[in-house]
Amino acid sequence: MIVKINNDYTIRFKNNYYQLNEIQPITVCKKDEVIIAEHLNGEIKIAMRNTYLNYFKLPEMPRKKIEVKLAALTNRKPTNWKPPFNHPWRQQFLLSKKQPILSTNK
Repeated sequence: MIVKINNDYTIRFKNNYYQLNEIQPITVCKKDEVIIAEHLNGEIKIAMRNTYLNYFKLPEMPRKKIEVKLAALTNRKPTNWKPPFNHPWRQQFLLSKKQPILSTNK
């Protein structure tokens, strides 16, 4: 069965709720579609792009959160690293507004 991931990274299947773990083998975003397979022995597998996802079963319906700060679930935790002020990525922002823009038109 194909279902969508909720905004809080939960999945509802047969009146049960499953929470995806924060660390996943592939990148998982909100509203992605996953395939839920129920085996004959009752085991549940959640797959996306031919990869099984890590999850656990919730004892009850999750309470609504105002804001989930994770943009996506990935295989590593997000860091708070920001490039230094003189990093090449920031060079475009270092130009002052008074500098003339060079043009090649003659």
